[in-house]
Amino acid sequence: MARLFTARDGGAQDPRKLLVTGRLLGAYEESGLLMKSFAGVAKGNKDYEREARRMRLGGARMDRPGDEMLSIVAFAIESGASAKHALRMLVARLEHAHEITDSIRAKTGSMQTLTYIGMSFFFPLFASISANIISSTFAMPGQAQFASSGIVAMALAYSCIILLISESFAHPERSAVSNALRSLPYFAASMATALVSGTLIANTL
Repeated sequence: MARLFTARDGGAQDPRKLLVTGRLLGAYEESGLLMKSFAGVAKGNKDYEREARRMRLGGARMDRPGDEMLSIVAFAIESGASAKHALRMLVARLEHAHEITDSIRAKTGSMQTLTYIGMSFFFPLFASISANIISSTFAMPGQAQFASSGIVAMALAYSCIILLISESFAHPERSAVSNALRSLPYFAASMATALVSGTLIANTL
């Protein structure tokens, strides 16, 4: 579900698509030459450069469901029609989609910050307090240590899972390994909080 707003397969949410389409429209409106404008925008992009060469040779394919900008350009070149209106409409739609994506990511970022704070500090702190209180109810030291360690271990496992899920939803474009590595500092902070608070509370009780 998280990938709906960060698709990298040429969808409307890709900011690079908005940039390229905007550059093409600007160059086209200035020169009035669609093929020349597209060839200029295509420089540095192997796929677009290949398509530009194909269009020059008359091999343009108008049906390009994966890239609406290329479909517009190919149709205009094949038919001789103007592509300005279609490109303007596409730019407007991409801008709107980009604004929605930015709004969603801003809200997600705020929620992620709260998750980091909660999982790195408050949750392990409360888990350590609970572990020490519960362990103090056991008469045998071995049982107390086992109960305390088990509670803290479960709390840290939960913290690790939540941090990884939060990172994955915030950045679905990254690999699972990359998201895991980026969540490690917060998990390390969670472990440190549990260890330090557990030691301090145990010495106090």
